[in-house]
Amino acid sequence: AIEAVQWRTWATSNGKYTVEAKCVRSAHGTVTLEKKNGIMVDVKLDKLCSEDQDFVKQRKGAIRE
Repeated sequence: AIEAVQWRTWATSNGKYTVEAKCVRSAHGTVTLEKKNGIMVDVKLDKLCSEDQDFVKQRKGAIRE
């Protein structure tokens, strides 16, 4: 679970946006990312780059649903 909520750079599928954050929740095709300033951002999983989608899917049991 600790590895799943590590700080990392997340990117959109088109590469236009990135954010340094940790994934605190994944449910119903949406991930909730917490930025370093404490702001929470909900992002549709399919809007993230394939690497980030794989990261979430591989840690499905470790990320709170």
